[in-house]
Amino acid sequence: MDSYKKAKDILSRIDKPIINASKEKEWEDDTVHLLPNFTSEEREKFIICDDIMVLHVELIEKVKEADRPLCGIKYGESISQDILVPFTLPLHNLHYVINQAFGFTNSHLHEFTLTDSDLEWVTNKKVKNWKKLIGIIFKNPIRDEDVDFWDDDYTGGNPKKWMRSKYTGPDYNKCYEEGYRYIREEIKDLKVGTTSLNNLYYEFENNPFALNEAIELDNIFSLDESPREPISVFYSNLDDYIKDADKHDDESLLSQPWIDGFVNELEYSYDFGDSWSFLITAKLDIEYLLKDKRVTVKAVKDAIKKVCTFARPVIIAADGYPLIDDVGGLKGYIEFLKEIENGNEELNSWSSSKDWKKKIDKNAL
Repeated sequence: MDSYKKAKDILSRIDKPIINASKEKEWEDDTVHLLPNFTSEEREKFIICDDIMVLHVELIEKVKEADRPLCGIKYGESISQDILVPFTLPLHNLHYVINQAFGFTNSHLHEFTLTDSDLEWVTNKKVKNWKKLIGIIFKNPIRDEDVDFWDDDYTGGNPKKWMRSKYTGPDYNKCYEEGYRYIREEIKDLKVGTTSLNNLYYEFENNPFALNEAIELDNIFSLDESPREPISVFYSNLDDYIKDADKHDDESLLSQPWIDGFVNELEYSYDFGDSWSFLITAKLDIEYLLKDKRVTVKAVKDAIKKVCTFARPVIIAADGYPLIDDVGGLKGYIEFLKEIENGNEELNSWSSSKDWKKKIDKNAL
C-alpha cells in the first residue's frame, strides 16, 4: 500500500519535488524518454513532481487524403495534438485541455469512455462488476443532470483565460457528488433489470459507461507494456484499496479508492450533435515525434520544465488547424475551410467572432 499512499499524497507535498533516483539513473543517457536528468538547481524550480506523460489526441474520423492539405494535416490521417500532461491531472480538467487545444469553447456536453475491449476486460463482461466500479471508474448512472455542470462558472471575460484556470494546477477542484462515498450512497438501492452489459444502455437516460471524471490520469492509464495482470488480481487489489480508503475522512483525497491504471487509450466525445470523437493514447516517450523531426530533444525538455514549473499542460506537436464549435462536425468543418479559402465574408466574420484562426498554435494552452 506504500505506493498507493505515496501517489495519492502528491498534492499535499508539492513543495518537495519528487525525483525517483533509480529511474533517473536508468534513463540517464536516454534522450527520448520523458524522465530527463535535471540538475539539482533545476529541480528547485519545480513545484510539482516530474511524472509526466504524452497524450496523443487524434480525431477518430479520418480526413480524406485530398482534404488533408486544406485542414493543415502533414503527418497523419486526421487532426491531432500531442500534449505533455502531469500524471495527477483529473479527466475533468483534461476536458478543458482538449477543448482549448482544439479550438472548442466548452459549449456542449462531453464524456470520456473506455474502448470496447477495455470495457469488456475491466468488467469481465459482468453487470455486477460494472456496478462495483460505479463511483470509482464510472459515473453515477442515475445522477442529476446538473452534476455534469458543477464547474461551469464562467460569468464573462476572456473564455480562454477561464478555461486555462481549469487545468492549471497543482491543485484541482473536484466535485463532491462525483466522490466514491457520495455515489455509493446514491446507488445503494439501485436495481438493474439485466445481466447484459449492452442492455444497460436501455436502463438509464445517462450513458452507464461514462467515466468518473474525478479519476486522475495515473489511475486510468497504464504505461506498462507488459501483459495485463489477470482480472482476478485487479479486483483483489481493488478490494484492498476500497478497504484502505474507508479508513480516511470524507474530506481526504485518500477517501477515493485508488485504482491501478489499466488502459493505454480512452475515447473523448464532445458535442453530441456535431459528434466530435477523439482517441487519446498515452505515451511515456516522444520517439515517434523525433523520428519525423517534428520536435527536438531540447524543445521537449523545455516543455517538460514548463509543465513542472507552471503545473500546466503543454502542446509539443500539432497536426492540423484548430476546429470550431457548431460547424457541423468534420464534414461541415471541411466545407467551412473551403468557403474560407474562397473568401466567404460571412463565414470569415462568424469565425473571427469565435476567435478562430487558420493557424496551428502550439501555444494554445
